[in-house]
Amino acid sequence: MDWIGRMNEVLQYVEENLENSITADTAARLAGCSEDQFLRVFSYLAEQSFRDYVRNRRLTQAAFDLLKGEGRILDLALKYGYESQDAFSRAF
Repeated sequence: MDWIGRMNEVLQYVEENLENSITADTAARLAGCSEDQFLRVFSYLAEQSFRDYVRNRRLTQAAFDLLKGEGRILDLALKYGYESQDAFSRAF
């Protein structure tokens, strides 16, 4: 099994869907394995959980958007899946 190639497909899926819902189930299907197996392999290869990786990528992209002045904090919070400006601020 070409884990690196499949993980690259998963990373591309994450990058293309930072503003949308990202599920471990969909990522596992892209990787061609069960969700449990995917989560174990991903955390081994990335040295962090899939959930943490997605959250960190969203926060990083939101930080870039803030630096570029692409919207208010509340707008960016909602764009990247946070329910409120407070939750978004706490995540930072």
